Amino acid sequence: MMGIIGMLNTWNAWIANHQALVVAVGIPILTALVTVIIAYFTNKANLRAQTRNRELQKQTRLFDSREKKISELREAFTKLEAISFFMSFDMSQGVSSSEIGKISCEQMNQFVRAFTEIVPKIQLLLPQADPDYTALSEAMWRDLKKQASGVTEPNDATLEPFVTVAGRVLSRLEEQSNAGLEKSNV
Repeated sequence: MMGIIGMLNTWNAWIANHQALVVAVGIPILTALVTVIIAYFTNKANLRAQTRNRELQKQTRLFDSREKKISELREAFTKLEAISFFMSFDMSQGVSSSEIGKISCEQMNQFVRAFTEIVPKIQLLLPQADPDYTALSEAMWRDLKKQASGVTEPNDATLEPFVTVAGRVLSRLEEQSNAGLEKSNV
């Protein structure tokens, strides 16, 4: 114990005798040390902020991508519904063939071409793992087969299975997209 007190007294005496040297050298060293400590913690905080910002940007891009996909799917559903509606209307009114229950070959070819362009797009936009993938595919092809065979139904009845499944799909995809955004903001 005496050794420590003696050492402290020695240091105190040396500092008192060399006070100008201690102030001239000690203050810059102390300032540099405090600056390094502050810079370290500032950089650490900035790195955390940048990491959070990158994660937020990633989540935002993912959300935007999902929203774009949902928008493309909605547009494709709308086009398919329009094609089906006009096909059914043409058949029930005999617009292109002048006979109720028939469609001209040229008009049928146009409908089939438009239909077969939009259906694969829908199938590519919708993940095969989606629980309604098969039901949606069946509803789309069922509608084309029914109308191509000359079966006439009121327009709404022809579209009903497709509209029901498409609505479920869009609703589920929007919920998943919004849940992903809410989860990233927590």
